[in-house]
This record gives sequence, structure tokens and C-alpha cells, in this order.
Amino acid sequence: MTLESDDILTPKDRADLIRKIAKISPYDESGDAYDLIVDILANLRHFADDEGLNYSECDRFAYNHYLAELNAARQAAERKEA
Repeated sequence: MTLESDDILTPKDRADLIRKIAKISPYDESGDAYDLIVDILANLRHFADDEGLNYSECDRFAYNHYLAELNAARQAAERKEA
């Protein structure tokens, strides 16, 4: 996995980034993916508050990015199969 360009990161690469964060954080204690997600989302809310950002707005934009990344990955997989 490389971080030189967002265009070359697959959804799996992006999930692996979260796994790396979990290994260097206190979240790794339980090893539970559900708890990890909840804790990260809660901390992102604190971070947004601290930065004066609207978390809900950021979340909506993030969801659209997520959908675009999934679509791009699917299209790339289809091109490889063709």
C-alpha cells in the first residue's frame, strides 16, 4: 500500500489504515472492530468540536467520498475483468 495518491488506495487499503491506527492506540486492547469504530467516531466528534467544525456536515461529505471510492474501485475491477 502506498500513500502517494488517493486514487491508488483501494477500499481495503483504507480499511488497513484504520487497523494501523488501532495498533498504535488504546483501541487495540479489546480487538473488537465495533468498539474501535464507535471510539474513533466519538473521538472524531470531539476533534470536530475542538476545531469548530460541524461533524454532521463532515460526515455527509465523508459518506459521499466513501461512495465515490467504492464506485471507483468497482469500475477498476470491472476494467480488469474486461
